[in-house]
Amino acid sequence: MLKNNYKSLPNQFRRYLLVVTIVIVTIIFVVTSINEYKRFEKESKDLRKKVRSEQRANLKFHVKSAIDIIDMIAGGVQKKMEEDLKKRVDEAYGIAISIYNTHKGSSSDEDIKLMIRSALRPIRFFNGRGYYFIINTEGKSLLNPYREMAEETSIYNLESIFGGKPIKKIIDCVKTQNSGFVQYYREIPNCDDSKIYKKTSYVRRLPFYNWIIGTGEYIDCIEKELKAIAIEKIKSIRYDEYGYIFIHEFDGRVILSDSLEYSKGFSILNDTDANGVKLFPKMITNAFKPEGGFYTYSWNSKQHKEKRLHEGFVRMVPRWNWIIGGFSDMTSLDVIIEKKRANLIRDLWIYLLFVVSLVGVIIIAVYLISRKMKNTVLKVFNTYYESLVYAVNNRTSIDGAKFDYIEYKRLVSVSNKVLRYGQFAYAKLEDRERELLKSNQTKDRFFSIIAHDLKNPFNNLLGFINILQEDYEELDDIKRRQYISVLQRNSNNVFKLLTNLLEWSRSQIEGVHFKPVSINLLNLINEEIDIFENLASGKNLHIYISVSKDVNLFADKDMIKTIIRNLLSNAIKFTRVNGDIHVIVNDCKNEVEISVEDSGVGMSQEVQDKLFKLDEKISTAGTNNELGTGLGLILCKEFIDKHNGTIRVSSEKGVGSKFCVNLPK
Repeated sequence: MLKNNYKSLPNQFRRYLLVVTIVIVTIIFVVTSINEYKRFEKESKDLRKKVRSEQRANLKFHVKSAIDIIDMIAGGVQKKMEEDLKKRVDEAYGIAISIYNTHKGSSSDEDIKLMIRSALRPIRFFNGRGYYFIINTEGKSLLNPYREMAEETSIYNLESIFGGKPIKKIIDCVKTQNSGFVQYYREIPNCDDSKIYKKTSYVRRLPFYNWIIGTGEYIDCIEKELKAIAIEKIKSIRYDEYGYIFIHEFDGRVILSDSLEYSKGFSILNDTDANGVKLFPKMITNAFKPEGGFYTYSWNSKQHKEKRLHEGFVRMVPRWNWIIGGFSDMTSLDVIIEKKRANLIRDLWIYLLFVVSLVGVIIIAVYLISRKMKNTVLKVFNTYYESLVYAVNNRTSIDGAKFDYIEYKRLVSVSNKVLRYGQFAYAKLEDRERELLKSNQTKDRFFSIIAHDLKNPFNNLLGFINILQEDYEELDDIKRRQYISVLQRNSNNVFKLLTNLLEWSRSQIEGVHFKPVSINLLNLINEEIDIFENLASGKNLHIYISVSKDVNLFADKDMIKTIIRNLLSNAIKFTRVNGDIHVIVNDCKNEVEISVEDSGVGMSQEVQDKLFKLDEKISTAGTNNELGTGLGLILCKEFIDKHNGTIRVSSEKGVGSKFCVNLPK
């Protein structure tokens, strides 16, 4: 009996152990299940809220994207229109000035006027609406391509249908400020629409003939074109399988819809949902909220063949009286949540099992491996860290031979690339800093020179003007003429300085527009010499030209004129009375050499070394006390560089100077 009881103890113990284990596992399972169920319910609730929030955010985002498209396209339309108008008129102004300067002296005024009008008459822009008009300051129409019958007649008293005299406004504008914007009402040329639209014109007064050049544009036409562009871009917005952006007018007319039931121009003013509730009052109420608003409605879905609950979001665009919106299917939200619920339950159990197993294995493996690798990793990492710090501080590279592990060798390789890029960038930054410092110092020196050389001539001008004003009656004719001669010479010097200064500053700020054409050098040089004929005659100078009539050069005509004009001006300035100036052109194989040689005062080597440097003061008075700043030669150097040419100077003090310009054909 004792034996039997003794032999049963292990079995009894095993049974107790099994029961306890089952109870513990059951308790753990029940507690875990309850906790998982509560967590699942909470996550389901959060999931519903999250999905709903995401749908709303997505809908709101795409509606805002459509409005952003409109704002981007329509933003600054008035400013952009005014910029385009000013650009067009400035182009016409440049054409007129070019024709006038080219033919002045060789053609009659009437021929020049006809050439200017003929050049501007056929030009069209702004989709054919834009054209140039010309009137004079007395209100006479000189160019109107759409009303040629009115040309050569006075339109000064022409009145707008809404009152006011547009021509008088234009003339008053240019009389006070030479150029500006004028607004009035006109019909659109070549348009079947007989309506009158608000028109903005930009006008500019020409410095000759008392002419005014202008053009205009209609803000309504631009708005119409921008609306069409915006609609095309918004059409492409899609945010789910059936979601699209719709646009309505404030009066309920459809502008954009992806539904075949609602074509453009269809009115939804009396449209109802599946429950017979009117939709438009809901839309208009929410659209007028500052940030837009959401509204719900029932809809008979053709895709799902059932009535489904939809939620819409709308916002207004006051700029164009538009209502922009979209919608989402709320019924599909429940289907999505149920699918996510099933997936969530499955994923939770899999994830729980995986995490428990993986964590156990990882803890054991990491514990065993980390004990062995800890010291090794720390040692190698410290070596890498110290090498990196040293390399950064000394601008060197990390020595990869110190590391045995391939991972660290790769890290060293990448780090060295980064270090090299950093060193290169740092070096470039230092070079750039030095260049900027030098450039700023040069510009400061330059403006100091300009300020000084502008101030002195003006002081002289003001001094002589004050003498003439205060002592005019006491001065005899000889003195008056002397003072006037000095005023004229100083004024010409100041004008020349300002001309070169403006050309140089424009080349620095806007960049030089290089427009090469075929140039006959003989004709061009003769034109420039004609300009200086009076100046040369005043000093009894003899200008000799040695150039073949068939020497041509492919170059920018205005730049070449500026180069020759400045070289001739300097030669005349520094040549004594009864002196000689030689202009020689040598036609070489691949280039043309233009030299201007004078028998003037010459220059020292020190002055020659400073001729083309912006930061050096090299102004020297001419033989008749003509003043300058040397800016003309700097401008010549920049234009010659633009042609990939060279300029050199040879001079001897008291003998004369020779400037040679070599330009590739």
